[in-house]
Amino acid sequence: MTLAKYLNCLKLNWQMLKHCCRGRFLAPEDYARSYDRLAHNYDLSWLEHLKAVTSSLLDELPENLVEGDILDLGCGSGFTTARLAECYPDRRIVGVDISAGMLDEARRRCPHGDFQAADMLTFCQQRQSCSAALIVSAWAIGYSHPARLLPEVSRILNPGGSFLLVTNLADTMPPVFYAFRRTLAQFPSRCTRAIIHHFPPSGAYLAALLKRQGF
Repeated sequence: MTLAKYLNCLKLNWQMLKHCCRGRFLAPEDYARSYDRLAHNYDLSWLEHLKAVTSSLLDELPENLVEGDILDLGCGSGFTTARLAECYPDRRIVGVDISAGMLDEARRRCPHGDFQAADMLTFCQQRQSCSAALIVSAWAIGYSHPARLLPEVSRILNPGGSFLLVTNLADTMPPVFYAFRRTLAQFPSRCTRAIIHHFPPSGAYLAALLKRQGF
């Protein structure tokens, strides 16, 4: 490591420490603004890498559902929502996301979806119990609080309903975290908030959370 890189790392760590001590952490509205800026090019820059895994899971959905709405939590640009609309054309499908820009893209992709700008945890807390036939969350639960969200998912899911979840885990993302830290270290003064992610730490941890809620 060169002296300049070493000094930048020290500056970044000092910045993070100051933000933590002062309680300056990234908030949901910060994520929303970031995705607003990415929305127009999101499909080309990120969705291309996620589409295959998401599609393979959607192919496993049941043909027949119990009564209730279909919820797409963290719907992003609407790729999953549009697939759900194709599979279940007679159902009300609600797409939820904190980014207005991403919701604009989703409405273009899936004109008949019911899209709502909201934090997914708050949205679920306000839903009536046993009101959903199918709940899907693709690549978004790490922006919420899994241990608090999954009990709400279990509560609002109709008996016999289905829950489809795909997410990154903390133990599958070291290369991403490393690249992120290296990028931040080049511009330490631009880091204006401390970042704390909520990705489940491991598959075993997530499996235990799901089992606790009866999944």
